[in-house]
Amino acid sequence: MPGLNRIFIVLAIALVSLPAVASLAQDARAAGLIRQMIDSARALRGFTSVIRKTERIEGELILQVSKVKVSRNPYEVYVKQLAPKAGVEILCADGCRKALINMNGFPWINLTLDPDGTTMRRRQHHTVHDSGFDLLADILERSLNEFNPQNQVLTRGADVTWQGEEAYQISMENRGYHTRKYTVSAQENIADIAGRFNVNEYAILELNPQCDNYEDVRAGQELLIPSHYGVKMTLFINKKTLLPLLIRVYDNRGLFEEYDYTQFVPNPEFAANEFDESFAEYDF
Repeated sequence: MPGLNRIFIVLAIALVSLPAVASLAQDARAAGLIRQMIDSARALRGFTSVIRKTERIEGELILQVSKVKVSRNPYEVYVKQLAPKAGVEILCADGCRKALINMNGFPWINLTLDPDGTTMRRRQHHTVHDSGFDLLADILERSLNEFNPQNQVLTRGADVTWQGEEAYQISMENRGYHTRKYTVSAQENIADIAGRFNVNEYAILELNPQCDNYEDVRAGQELLIPSHYGVKMTLFINKKTLLPLLIRVYDNRGLFEEYDYTQFVPNPEFAANEFDESFAEYDF
Protein backbone atom coordinates (compact mmCIF):
# COMPACT_ATOMS: atom_id res chain seq x y z
CA MET A 1 0.00 0.00 0.00
CA PRO A 2 2.52 2.60 -1.19
CA GLY A 3 -0.10 5.35 -1.43
CA LEU A 4 -1.09 4.96 2.21
CA ASN A 5 2.56 4.94 3.27
CA ARG A 6 3.09 8.25 1.50
CA ILE A 7 0.12 9.74 3.38
CA PHE A 8 1.57 8.59 6.72
CA ILE A 9 4.94 10.11 5.81
CA VAL A 10 3.33 13.46 4.91
CA LEU A 11 1.31 13.49 8.15
CA ALA A 12 4.42 12.65 10.20
CA ILE A 13 6.36 15.51 8.60
CA ALA A 14 3.46 17.91 9.24
CA LEU A 15 3.22 16.91 12.91
CA VAL A 16 6.96 17.28 13.42
CA SER A 17 6.84 20.71 11.78
CA LEU A 18 4.01 22.11 13.95
CA PRO A 19 6.18 23.15 16.95
CA ALA A 20 8.59 24.97 14.62
CA VAL A 21 5.72 26.85 12.95
CA ALA A 22 4.26 27.80 16.33
CA SER A 23 7.69 28.97 17.51
CA LEU A 24 8.16 31.11 14.40
CA ALA A 25 4.71 32.66 14.91
CA GLN A 26 5.53 33.43 18.52
CA ASP A 27 8.77 35.08 17.47
CA ALA A 28 6.88 37.13 14.88
CA ARG A 29 4.45 38.43 17.53
CA ALA A 30 7.33 39.28 19.86
CA ALA A 31 9.23 41.04 17.06
CA GLY A 32 6.09 42.98 16.16
CA LEU A 33 5.70 44.23 19.74
CA ILE A 34 9.34 45.27 19.87
CA ARG A 35 8.99 47.20 16.62
CA GLN A 36 5.90 48.95 17.99
CA MET A 37 7.88 49.82 21.11
CA ILE A 38 10.72 51.21 18.97
CA ASP A 39 8.22 53.38 17.05
CA SER A 40 6.67 54.62 20.31
CA ALA A 41 10.10 55.45 21.74
CA ARG A 42 11.07 57.46 18.68
CA ALA A 43 7.74 59.31 18.65
CA LEU A 44 8.12 60.29 22.30
CA ARG A 45 8.66 64.04 22.80
CA GLY A 46 9.73 63.66 26.41
CA PHE A 47 8.80 62.16 29.76
CA THR A 48 9.10 62.32 33.52
CA SER A 49 9.69 59.25 35.65
CA VAL A 50 11.22 57.85 38.78
CA ILE A 51 13.89 55.44 37.59
CA ARG A 52 15.34 52.66 39.73
CA LYS A 53 18.68 51.89 38.13
CA THR A 54 20.63 48.77 39.13
CA GLU A 55 24.03 48.34 37.49
CA ARG A 56 26.84 45.90 38.18
CA ILE A 57 29.90 47.96 39.02
CA GLU A 58 33.17 46.22 39.85
CA GLY A 59 31.26 43.01 40.57
CA GLU A 60 28.66 44.60 42.87
CA LEU A 61 25.05 45.49 42.03
CA ILE A 62 24.57 49.20 42.77
CA LEU A 63 21.06 50.69 43.10
CA GLN A 64 20.38 54.33 42.33
CA VAL A 65 16.92 55.93 42.44
CA SER A 66 16.34 59.22 40.65
CA LYS A 67 13.58 61.53 39.50
CA VAL A 68 14.23 62.20 35.81
CA LYS A 69 12.89 64.64 33.22
CA VAL A 70 13.80 64.26 29.55
CA SER A 71 12.95 66.49 26.59
CA ARG A 72 14.01 65.18 23.20
CA ASN A 73 13.98 68.29 20.99
CA PRO A 74 16.17 69.96 21.97
CA TYR A 75 17.67 67.17 24.06
CA GLU A 76 17.58 68.27 27.70
CA VAL A 77 17.76 66.27 30.92
CA TYR A 78 17.20 66.96 34.61
CA VAL A 79 18.05 64.33 37.24
CA LYS A 80 17.47 64.57 40.99
CA GLN A 81 18.96 61.68 42.90
CA LEU A 82 16.73 60.25 45.62
CA ALA A 83 19.03 57.47 46.84
CA PRO A 84 21.84 57.18 47.68
CA LYS A 85 23.18 60.72 48.19
CA ALA A 86 19.72 62.29 48.09
CA GLY A 87 19.58 65.80 46.65
CA VAL A 88 22.33 65.55 44.03
CA GLU A 89 21.09 67.29 40.86
CA ILE A 90 22.22 67.14 37.24
CA LEU A 91 21.00 69.56 34.59
CA CYS A 92 21.88 69.17 30.91
CA ALA A 93 20.24 71.90 28.83
CA ASP A 94 20.33 73.05 25.21
CA GLY A 95 21.50 69.83 23.59
CA CYS A 96 23.25 68.53 26.72
CA ARG A 97 26.72 69.69 25.72
CA LYS A 98 27.55 70.60 29.31
CA ALA A 99 26.19 69.31 32.61
CA LEU A 100 25.57 71.47 35.67
CA ILE A 101 25.99 69.49 38.89
CA ASN A 102 24.72 70.37 42.36
CA MET A 103 26.52 67.93 44.67
CA ASN A 104 24.31 68.92 47.65
CA GLY A 105 27.46 68.82 49.72
CA PHE A 106 31.21 69.40 49.46
CA PRO A 107 32.61 71.36 47.61
CA TRP A 108 29.35 73.37 48.10
CA ILE A 109 29.50 74.92 44.64
CA ASN A 110 27.91 73.94 41.35
CA LEU A 111 30.20 72.07 38.97
CA THR A 112 30.16 72.23 35.18
CA LEU A 113 31.30 68.98 33.59
CA ASP A 114 31.49 67.27 30.22
CA PRO A 115 28.68 64.64 30.08
CA ASP A 116 31.02 62.36 28.12
CA GLY A 117 34.04 63.04 30.32
CA THR A 118 35.76 60.61 32.66
CA THR A 119 34.34 62.16 35.85
CA MET A 120 30.67 61.82 34.90
CA ARG A 121 31.10 58.39 33.31
CA ARG A 122 32.96 56.87 36.23
CA ARG A 123 31.09 53.87 37.71
CA GLN A 124 28.25 54.29 35.20
CA HIS A 125 27.09 51.97 32.41
CA HIS A 126 25.78 54.90 30.35
CA THR A 127 26.14 58.65 29.92
CA VAL A 128 23.42 61.16 30.72
CA HIS A 129 22.80 61.33 26.95
CA ASP A 130 21.24 57.86 27.25
CA SER A 131 18.56 58.89 29.76
CA GLY A 132 15.73 58.25 27.28
CA PHE A 133 14.91 55.22 25.15
CA ASP A 134 16.81 56.09 21.96
CA LEU A 135 19.80 53.87 22.73
CA LEU A 136 17.52 50.94 23.61
CA ALA A 137 15.60 51.45 20.35
CA ASP A 138 18.85 51.42 18.36
CA ILE A 139 20.09 48.25 20.11
CA LEU A 140 16.81 46.40 19.57
CA GLU A 141 16.36 47.52 15.97
CA ARG A 142 19.85 46.35 15.07
CA SER A 143 19.29 43.05 16.91
CA LEU A 144 16.06 42.45 14.98
CA ASN A 145 17.66 43.35 11.65
CA GLU A 146 20.59 41.01 12.31
CA PHE A 147 18.49 38.30 13.98
CA ASN A 148 19.99 34.84 13.53
CA PRO A 149 17.59 31.99 14.45
CA GLN A 150 20.56 29.62 14.72
CA ASN A 151 21.74 31.19 17.98
CA GLN A 152 19.09 33.74 18.99
CA VAL A 153 15.71 33.09 20.58
CA LEU A 154 12.98 35.75 20.68
CA THR A 155 9.90 34.91 22.74
CA ARG A 156 6.79 36.47 24.16
CA GLY A 157 6.18 35.30 27.71
CA ALA A 158 3.04 35.52 29.81
CA ASP A 159 1.65 39.03 30.23
CA VAL A 160 2.45 40.58 33.62
CA THR A 161 1.28 43.32 35.95
CA TRP A 162 4.23 45.49 36.96
CA GLN A 163 3.91 48.40 39.38
CA GLY A 164 0.15 48.34 38.77
CA GLU A 165 0.48 48.47 34.96
CA GLU A 166 -0.46 45.71 32.50
CA ALA A 167 2.53 44.77 30.37
CA TYR A 168 3.74 42.47 27.61
CA GLN A 169 6.78 40.35 28.48
CA ILE A 170 9.38 39.87 25.76
CA SER A 171 12.74 38.09 26.02
CA MET A 172 15.65 37.95 23.59
CA GLU A 173 18.34 35.36 24.26
CA ASN A 174 21.72 35.25 22.52
CA ARG A 175 22.86 31.64 22.87
CA GLY A 176 25.99 32.38 20.87
CA TYR A 177 27.18 35.00 23.39
CA HIS A 178 30.96 34.93 23.80
CA THR A 179 33.95 37.23 24.12
CA ARG A 180 36.51 37.73 21.40
CA LYS A 181 39.69 39.68 20.76
CA TYR A 182 39.64 43.05 19.01
CA THR A 183 42.54 45.26 17.92
CA VAL A 184 42.03 48.98 18.53
CA SER A 185 42.29 51.24 15.50
CA ALA A 186 43.82 54.72 15.42
CA GLN A 187 41.81 57.48 17.14
CA GLU A 188 39.35 54.94 18.58
CA ASN A 189 38.15 54.81 22.18
CA ILE A 190 36.04 52.25 24.06
CA ALA A 191 32.79 54.12 23.38
CA ASP A 192 33.55 54.08 19.64
CA ILE A 193 34.13 50.33 19.74
CA ALA A 194 30.94 49.73 21.75
CA GLY A 195 28.89 51.73 19.24
CA ARG A 196 30.43 49.91 16.30
CA PHE A 197 29.53 46.46 17.66
CA ASN A 198 26.24 47.33 19.40
CA VAL A 199 27.53 46.41 22.88
CA ASN A 200 27.82 48.22 26.20
CA GLU A 201 30.93 50.32 26.74
CA TYR A 202 31.12 49.51 30.46
CA ALA A 203 31.03 45.81 29.55
CA ILE A 204 34.19 46.36 27.49
CA LEU A 205 35.83 48.28 30.34
CA GLU A 206 34.88 45.47 32.75
CA LEU A 207 36.47 42.85 30.48
CA ASN A 208 39.71 44.84 30.24
CA PRO A 209 40.95 45.79 33.74
CA GLN A 210 44.17 47.15 32.21
CA CYS A 211 42.09 50.12 30.97
CA ASP A 212 41.48 52.77 33.63
CA ASN A 213 38.79 54.64 31.69
CA TYR A 214 37.06 54.82 28.30
CA GLU A 215 39.92 56.80 26.73
CA ASP A 216 42.71 54.60 28.07
CA VAL A 217 43.39 52.66 24.85
CA ARG A 218 45.89 52.99 22.03
CA ALA A 219 46.08 51.92 18.40
CA GLY A 220 47.20 48.32 18.10
CA GLN A 221 46.11 47.39 21.61
CA GLU A 222 44.22 44.10 21.91
CA LEU A 223 40.96 44.11 23.89
CA LEU A 224 38.36 41.54 24.81
CA ILE A 225 34.88 42.55 23.66
CA PRO A 226 31.48 40.81 24.03
CA SER A 227 29.77 39.42 20.95
CA HIS A 228 26.33 40.81 21.92
CA TYR A 229 24.87 43.44 24.23
CA GLY A 230 24.00 40.64 26.64
CA VAL A 231 23.23 36.96 26.95
CA LYS A 232 19.58 37.81 27.57
CA MET A 233 17.38 40.89 27.63
CA THR A 234 13.89 40.92 29.18
CA LEU A 235 11.42 43.74 28.58
CA PHE A 236 8.11 44.56 30.25
CA ILE A 237 6.31 46.79 27.74
CA ASN A 238 3.40 48.91 28.97
CA LYS A 239 0.25 47.91 27.07
CA LYS A 240 -1.04 51.51 27.09
CA THR A 241 2.05 53.46 26.08
CA LEU A 242 3.99 50.65 24.34
CA LEU A 243 7.07 51.90 26.20
CA PRO A 244 9.29 49.98 28.62
CA LEU A 245 8.31 49.59 32.26
CA LEU A 246 11.29 47.36 32.99
CA ILE A 247 14.52 46.48 31.17
CA ARG A 248 16.74 43.67 32.43
CA VAL A 249 20.02 42.64 30.82
CA TYR A 250 22.02 39.54 31.77
CA ASP A 251 25.51 38.51 30.70
CA ASN A 252 27.46 35.33 31.40
CA ARG A 253 28.01 36.47 35.01
CA GLY A 254 24.35 37.14 35.81
CA LEU A 255 22.41 40.40 36.04
CA PHE A 256 24.35 43.18 34.31
CA GLU A 257 21.83 46.05 34.49
CA GLU A 258 18.18 46.76 35.24
CA TYR A 259 16.06 49.88 34.71
CA ASP A 260 12.63 50.18 36.32
CA TYR A 261 10.37 53.10 35.30
CA THR A 262 7.62 54.17 37.72
CA GLN A 263 5.40 57.28 37.93
CA PHE A 264 5.96 57.52 34.18
CA VAL A 265 4.34 60.47 32.38
CA PRO A 266 4.81 60.58 28.58
CA ASN A 267 4.90 63.88 26.69
CA PRO A 268 4.37 66.24 29.64
CA GLU A 269 3.90 69.96 29.10
CA PHE A 270 7.20 71.33 30.38
CA ALA A 271 7.40 74.96 31.48
CA ALA A 272 9.38 77.32 29.27
CA ASN A 273 12.17 77.42 31.88
CA GLU A 274 11.87 73.77 33.03
CA PHE A 275 15.49 73.07 32.05
CA ASP A 276 16.92 76.32 33.37
CA GLU A 277 18.97 76.34 36.57
CA SER A 278 16.71 79.10 37.94
CA PHE A 279 13.59 76.88 37.78
CA ALA A 280 11.82 77.16 41.13
CA GLU A 281 11.93 73.40 41.91
CA TYR A 282 15.73 73.20 41.61
CA ASP A 283 18.46 74.00 44.13
CA PHE A 284 21.33 75.11 41.89
